Amino acid sequence: MDIQPPSSSRSRRRLRGGLKAGAVVALAAGMVASGASLASAATTISHGDANLISGSVLGTTIGSIGAVDATNSGQAPLVTSGAEGGVTIPGPIGQILTLQGFGRYADASVDGSSDAYAGGVTASGAPGSSAAQFNIKPSTVGLPDVFTVQFNVGQFSSEAHLAADGTPTSSSTVSDINAVIGGTAVDALRAPLTLLQTAYNTLGALVPGLTPFTSPVGPNGITIGQDQFLNAMGVPSWEQVPPNTDLVKLLPQLMADKVNSGIATMLAPAIAAVNALPFPLNVAAKAALATLQAAAKTVTDLAATSFSSVASVIGSFVLKPSATNSNGSYTQSAIKASLFPGLSGGAMAISLANATVGPNTVVPTPSGPMISPTVLGIGGASLIALFGMLLIVRRRQSAVAVSATDVR
Repeated sequence: MDIQPPSSSRSRRRLRGGLKAGAVVALAAGMVASGASLASAATTISHGDANLISGSVLGTTIGSIGAVDATNSGQAPLVTSGAEGGVTIPGPIGQILTLQGFGRYADASVDGSSDAYAGGVTASGAPGSSAAQFNIKPSTVGLPDVFTVQFNVGQFSSEAHLAADGTPTSSSTVSDINAVIGGTAVDALRAPLTLLQTAYNTLGALVPGLTPFTSPVGPNGITIGQDQFLNAMGVPSWEQVPPNTDLVKLLPQLMADKVNSGIATMLAPAIAAVNALPFPLNVAAKAALATLQAAAKTVTDLAATSFSSVASVIGSFVLKPSATNSNGSYTQSAIKASLFPGLSGGAMAISLANATVGPNTVVPTPSGPMISPTVLGIGGASLIALFGMLLIVRRRQSAVAVSATDVR
C-alpha cells in the first residue's frame, strides 16, 4: 500500500485549512459590504405641490391648473418650485372664474418635511397680492338663471405644512368679499318695488322734505357688502372667519335683510313726517301713507319667500376648506365652490388656491449595528489584503506538497 509521507499529509491539511479560511474571509467581506449598504442613512421622501385651480365638470376631472411640484427623494437638502401668473382657465370654468395677481410655491426637504403656498404669494412663497371674481350663472351650463351670483374676492391664499413627524398645519386667507345676486327670482321684486316707489312719490307730494326713493334692488340685483357677511358670521374680521363657512347658505337671510332694511329706512321718516302734520293736512297724507305701507308689505312678504331656494340653484361657496386625501396627503384651499346641483351628470366643482403637502415617507433603517463609512473602508481594505496573503500561503503550501510527492 502506498503511504504518503507525514509532511505531505500535513501540507494537504494546511491547504484545506487555507481554502476554508479564504472562504470565511470572502464571506466576511461580503457581509461587511452588505452591512455597509444596510447601514446607509435612511432615504427621506417629501412632497409639496401648489395649484391655483382644480376641479371637475359634469363629473369629469379637469386636473390642476397652474400647478408647481417639489419632490425630494434624498438627493438634495431642499427642492423648490414656484411660478406666478400665466394660466389659462378652460371651458365653462373660464367663463365663471377670473383671477388677478396670483402665484404658487412648494418645497420639499430631505428631513421629511414639506411646504406649499398658493394664491396671494410670489414664486418664492413670499406674501403677494391676489383677486378673484366668480360670475356664477346657471345659463353658462344650460340651466335657467333663477339666481345668478357674482362673488368679488379681494384677497385669497392658502398654505400647508407637513412636519417631519407627519403633523400637518395649514391656514388660508379669504377677505374683502362682496356679492351681487340677480336672476329671475330677484327680478320678480322689481314690479312691486315700482308700485312702492309710485306710492312713495305720491306721499312725497303731500309731505315736503322726504328724501328720494332708493330701491334695495339695483340694476344688477341685490348687493351684499362685506360688513353684512361679517355680521352674519358673527366675526369682526375676515381673518377670524371659521373654516368651512358656506356663504351661499347666508344669502337668503342677507338678501331679505337688505330689502327689509331698505324699506324700513324709507318708511321710518315718512311715518314720522305724516304724524307731524296738523289736521286737516294730515288726512290725505295718512291715506297716502296707508297705501305706501301696503305696497311695502307686498315687497317684504315676497322677499321673505323668494330667496329660500338660492342654495338649491347655486350650490355652495365654502371658505377655507381643508382635506386629508386618500393617498395620505393634506390639502388646504382658499375657496371650494360646488355649483349647480341640478346639473345633469353632476355639479361643477372648483377649488381655488390649493396647497398640498405629502405624502411624506421616511424609509426606516434596517435593524442591526451601524458601522461608520470610515470603519467600513478600513475593514474592507484589510480583508482584501488578508485574502491576498492567504492566496499566497495557499500557493506555497501547494508547492511544498508537490515537492514532497516528487521526493517520494
